[in-house]
Amino acid sequence: MQPGEDAVSLLGNLGVAPHEIKHIIQSHLHYDHAGGVSFFPEAEVYVQRSELPFAYWPPVYQSLAYVRDDFDYSIRWREIEGEPDLFGDGKLVMFPTPGHTAGHQSLMVDLESGPVTLLSDATYLVAKMRERRLPGRVVEP
Repeated sequence: MQPGEDAVSLLGNLGVAPHEIKHIIQSHLHYDHAGGVSFFPEAEVYVQRSELPFAYWPPVYQSLAYVRDDFDYSIRWREIEGEPDLFGDGKLVMFPTPGHTAGHQSLMVDLESGPVTLLSDATYLVAKMRERRLPGRVVEP
């Protein structure tokens, strides 16, 4: 990343301040996904219930991917299970996709143009997904 490419700067370019962010949906808590959560102190952070214990006590092969300082402080956690609908209108629906981590989740976003599914690290390439090949650091669900 270059200076100015962090989440706070990019949101600032849109006129959005960190304290205005009220909801963060974490796919999982590996350091490359959870490292910036502390910049948004007013946000509730949504994780599948099984992700927090997995992050605190990861198996050896996952231990380097979690940095406890990224998530072990006063965060407004919302531990969820299943497929909650964030606003109750079907526009943002979280759903478990265990594999990359025990508590991995993905997000279905219902846009006017049609649904889009965000699968952060659940799969890296459409071709691999069609082959039903999972990404690295996979756990048994």
